[in-house]
Amino acid sequence: MPYIELNYNQEIEKSLKEEIKSKFGDLISIIPGKSENWLMVNLKDNESLYFKGSNEKAAIVKVLIYGSSANPIALNKLTNEITNYLSKTLNMSSSRVYVYYNLTEYWGFNGQNF
Repeated sequence: MPYIELNYNQEIEKSLKEEIKSKFGDLISIIPGKSENWLMVNLKDNESLYFKGSNEKAAIVKVLIYGSSANPIALNKLTNEITNYLSKTLNMSSSRVYVYYNLTEYWGFNGQNF
């Protein structure tokens, strides 16, 4: 039950949003047992996002994961892949990308918790 949210302070063209959504779908499989089959993606562009006092291109990616299947090695690899992909695709410095993780044992779906 993963969820990935991209907050970005510039506009993202619709076709590029589709590409990013698909790439996140591929990358989530880095986490053991996770796939695009249950992935929800939220892409938020034109956010009022400032980093180091500047509104230069910046992004934060929030990754929420149900369960404990994520391990530090997989999370580090996912961070690296997300950062490299976004810096290349959005033409921005990798030093202006944050990746945040929240792993939880409680996740609701279809009116009940797992």
